[in-house]
Amino acid sequence: MLMRYLVLSPSEEIRHAFLGTLFDSFSLSSKAKGEQVRLSLDGGGMLEVVGVGEAGNLYDTARTLLSRSVQIDGILMLLPSGDESSWKEAQTLAAWTDRKGLKVPIKTLVLDDRTSLDKEAARRALLALMDDQERILSAP
Repeated sequence: MLMRYLVLSPSEEIRHAFLGTLFDSFSLSSKAKGEQVRLSLDGGGMLEVVGVGEAGNLYDTARTLLSRSVQIDGILMLLPSGDESSWKEAQTLAAWTDRKGLKVPIKTLVLDDRTSLDKEAARRALLALMDDQERILSAP
């Protein structure tokens, strides 16, 4: 079983800080033009966290992936504090997934800068996204 989470942020620096803080290392993904981490899970499963994004294209990036039926189990949006345009993209994405009836949880975390993200905050954000996914999948 593969679980894939998408980390969207207009800030490469914040994505790198999130992935590096949480997983210690990550690789650059040429396919998604971003970053990725793959971990084997107990029982033979796989966790994949993919980071992508650029300012002004967060909504389009996520919509394109979801429209192409790429498996995305949840989306974590890491937004720099004060970035109103990215916040609007996050709201537009949430509304679009609701209209389409997609069962993909979306969480947003607003950060002052890369130093405001510690390992515990990163872990809580990813676990909250996983919990939302589990709730959505278990709902009738």
